[in-house]
Amino acid sequence: MNQTEMFWQTYLQIEKEMLDIAKYIYITDENADKQLNVYSSHIANLLVRVCVEIEAISKELYYRLGGSKQRGDKSLMFDTDCLKLIDINYATFKKEVIITCPLFNITKDANKRFNPLKNAYKRQGTSWERAYQAGKT
Repeated sequence: MNQTEMFWQTYLQIEKEMLDIAKYIYITDENADKQLNVYSSHIANLLVRVCVEIEAISKELYYRLGGSKQRGDKSLMFDTDCLKLIDINYATFKKEVIITCPLFNITKDANKRFNPLKNAYKRQGTSWERAYQAGKT
């Protein structure tokens, strides 16, 4: 199996798991503040796996697109190097994700479409760090 097929198989497995979760959890944007306060180690694990796959695919695309850094270079940055080169070549900032799955009860039109890779290669500051620090008070 080549690398592209492995990435695809991993995606299909993660998608299946997310659809399985939606059979047991009512996913909606109506009470988003309440859903954000729920913790699930299974969903956390799934999120980590998605992030790892995005990083692996981004690095592979970086090399396939002729990125200037060599494999194994410790200075290669997933966001500022890989995602930036991918954005330049594929205009990923324009790509939209549209939620159509009937198992996801998304009611607000603004939440059905989004651009997950818009400005993805730019370091966005430390908003997550601020949120973490706020929780430590």
